[in-house]
Parts: sequence; C-alpha cells; structure tokens
Amino acid sequence: MEKKFIGFKLLYFLIISLIILTYIMIDYKTYYDSSCVKYSLMIVVCVYIFFIGLKNIIKKNDIKIYLSYLSAITFTLISDYFLLILDDYYHLALTTFILAHLSYATLIYFSSSLMNKKWLIIEKSLILLVGIIVLIITRDLLNMLIVIYALCLIYNFIDSIILLVKTKEKYALMLVIGFLLFMGCDICILLSNLEMFMDVTSNIIKIERSAECIVWIFYGPSQVFLSLSTSRGKKNEKESIES
Repeated sequence: MEKKFIGFKLLYFLIISLIILTYIMIDYKTYYDSSCVKYSLMIVVCVYIFFIGLKNIIKKNDIKIYLSYLSAITFTLISDYFLLILDDYYHLALTTFILAHLSYATLIYFSSSLMNKKWLIIEKSLILLVGIIVLIITRDLLNMLIVIYALCLIYNFIDSIILLVKTKEKYALMLVIGFLLFMGCDICILLSNLEMFMDVTSNIIKIERSAECIVWIFYGPSQVFLSLSTSRGKKNEKESIES
C-alpha cells in the first residue's frame, strides 16, 4: 500500500512539473493564452488533496483539518475560475480567496494542540475591523477586500512559521513555503499594476510586464507546496499555549 502511495505521489510530481513547464513555455515563447493550462494545475492539486488528504488525514480522524483543506482548495478553484477562465468578477474572486485563507487559518490552528485557538478569533476580528475602517475611509468595496485578503495571507504566513517553530513538522514547513510563494505571487501582481499608483514611464511598463510574466511561477508552486502539507506525520504534541 505504501509503495502505491509513493507511486501516486511521484505521478503527481510528474504531472505538476509538466503542467508548470508547459504554461511557462506558452507564456514566454508564444502569444497563446495559457489560462486553461494553469487552471488544469489547480484541478490536479484539488484531486491530490482529495485523495491523498483523505488517506493521510481522515485515517487519523482529523476531520476538521481535512474539511479545512477541502474548503480552501474549493474556494481557490472558484477564485481562479473567475480570474483565469472568465477574467471577470474580481470582487467575487477576492471574496472567495479570503474564504480560502480563512480555511487555511482554521487548518493551521487545528493542526496542533500547541496553537492557541483563541488567537484565531482575535486575528480575524482585527482584520475585519481594519477592513471596515478602510471601507469607511475610501468608500470602495474593492479596497476593503484587497486589505482583508492581504492581511489574511500575511497572518497565515506568520502563523505557519509559529506552527513550524512549535511542531518542527515537515507539513508545517510546506505551509510556510506555500504561503511565502503565495506572497511572492501577490507582490508580482502589485508590481504589474504600478500604473494605478504612479505615472507611467518606460521603466514602469517594463517592471509591469516582467512582474506579470512571473506571477504564476510563484502561484503554481505555492499551491503545490500547500497541497503537500496534507502529508502528516505522527502527532506528538501534548502541550497547549496558555491563553
């Protein structure tokens, strides 16, 4: 059974590598749209999380963790469908991305008894408060969603580092790398829209085009590393943080 699992994992790496190389080649060597190829990557990641996550998590009765993974990848698929396939509904895409990160936040806090679950409520309440303040000041729903999304991602990255320090588990390292690459992707998206914040010059245009080309070089692998965190070792954490 273990050999079949290893074989399935190797097949996953092979398929993922081929898809990533394919859309990189399309983006850099042709003028064709690679959106469908990129979306196929997310479908493969979803299938991996469903089957491998089922084996590694449900078997150990960690239902909450598995449901968090499943909801996170489902909301991510919906977001990418809006952005890649429809190229529209940006408000809805951001909303579902926020829901995906909330799912990942729940996953992090239920991954170890060493994580203080009360901070989950405190963190998200603060994020919502900041978002409401931004909405009141700017009167722009998109700005509020962007701020909430960014803060959710940053907090998930910080919390995943805390989880890694406390558990020293491989799955926590996969989460850290995944969120780090996710942040790299969003920085590229920010750089590809510099004209929204400053005057357009030839240098700005070059930065925007370069950043736009490498968005999915960060994003695709980020989803792969997050999916690899479904592989969990034996739990040996007994202590919990004081409130």
